[in-house]
Amino acid sequence: MAAIVPVTGEGRGPPGGPAPGVVAALKLARPDDPLSVEALQKEIVVFEALCRAPGEPPCPRLFDVIEGRAPGLVMEWCPNDLERWWAERYPAAEAIEALCEALAAVCRRVREYAVVSEMELGRRVVHADIKPRNVLLSASGRWLLTDFGAAKSRAVDEESWVATRMIIGTENYIAPETLFNARKTHPAAMDTWSIGCTLFACLRMRALLRGGGKLPPNGTHSHHFRTHRTALVADLQLRHPTRFADRDLEPEAFVSPDRLPDKDRNAIEECLRGIYDNAAFEARLATEVINLVDRALLIDPARRYTDPLEMAGDLEALGTRARELRLRASGGPTGPQSSTPTIQPPAPASAFPAPAGLPAGGPNLRCAQQRSGQNPVRKYRGL
Repeated sequence: MAAIVPVTGEGRGPPGGPAPGVVAALKLARPDDPLSVEALQKEIVVFEALCRAPGEPPCPRLFDVIEGRAPGLVMEWCPNDLERWWAERYPAAEAIEALCEALAAVCRRVREYAVVSEMELGRRVVHADIKPRNVLLSASGRWLLTDFGAAKSRAVDEESWVATRMIIGTENYIAPETLFNARKTHPAAMDTWSIGCTLFACLRMRALLRGGGKLPPNGTHSHHFRTHRTALVADLQLRHPTRFADRDLEPEAFVSPDRLPDKDRNAIEECLRGIYDNAAFEARLATEVINLVDRALLIDPARRYTDPLEMAGDLEALGTRARELRLRASGGPTGPQSSTPTIQPPAPASAFPAPAGLPAGGPNLRCAQQRSGQNPVRKYRGL
């Protein structure tokens, strides 16, 4: 599919773009891959809409659009993603709290994405491919969404949303209604499903790395990080791929539709073992994590989190509870007299300098509206 490389602008850049020497991200489609070109063209439309609205966009800022056989976009360089950030952060005492805050921010970005897209495009939109590598950490410490090539949308006045026959997404994080091309009566539940899978994958990564294991080359895309729930859904889809095409899911056709499978519950308990060196507190935390993931991964979309902001609230409450248990386990204060610090993501390490000189205030989109269409080689130099 499309490749992303760090570049710097050369000469006088387009209005609103990065200053010469400032690192940006250049994402180019492969001209020999029609799917790559189509996905990136659709992503450009989404990026332009998100960055056209006033205020901070839920995605990296868009600097420029490249036209031609290999379309592309030049956007704000984000030096880290959730997967790499968590691989560095998981050993910290307050890591679970930080992870909950990060995922709560992702929920808020999802909501912002839907609101701005409906306002700018007149369509209700969901991301449909949220996963650790598609959640970026900006140089300012803000969590952002990227990779909108799988985005699903429908017109506001449509009674139902009939999916296309092509499934685009990542196996470990794809909601069952997407996998079966079923009706999407609660579109936001597709993204909250993926966020629940992302939380599970990060916990599995903690257990793997803590035990001395190494992250596979494909990272959290590996089957090792897949929920058993997802495996059961995929098994049914392989045996009956058109069973729910263009109609509602039937929860009773799935294994354990109303309760997270025992393998997933046991895996979460195992992943949190040793976090406080206190079995009782670890069991309490595991119960609350299981309750959240349980709801996120219910087969019936109507019973999942259908509002990302509600999930954000539960994630923040889970982070607060994790902090209380950590302090109690360490003998520290937990009452009103103790202040709860705001958890800030650490400054990410990067081989490239942090971006500077980003456009401040006003509309976020300048040069992309002008569609310069110049050859990127003449404008940007790879690092």
